[in-house]
Amino acid sequence: MADQPSIRGLINRLKLPQAMARRIAISDLTRRSEPEAVEALIAHLQRETDEKALLRLIDYLGEKRCTAAKDALTTIRDNPETPVEIAHAATIACDRIEKGAD
Repeated sequence: MADQPSIRGLINRLKLPQAMARRIAISDLTRRSEPEAVEALIAHLQRETDEKALLRLIDYLGEKRCTAAKDALTTIRDNPETPVEIAHAATIACDRIEKGAD
């Protein structure tokens, strides 16, 4: 574990202005098993402005069937200003979460 950045360090990287830094932080956090990593990703969902980073984040939350993210994903999906590709990804993620809850 010494080779991995700390959870706190990765969460702080989500606040950086560079989209690539945030993408890498998201990618690294999706590989972590600590509940704090998932919580940080859900909290970051509404703040992310980079479409590539947002797609990765939405896909991850859908794959994990993260019920805690459903409200935020629904908000993104239903916002008429959301780009089509992002809204589509949020729709798929919501469907996965709903199917996983059965």
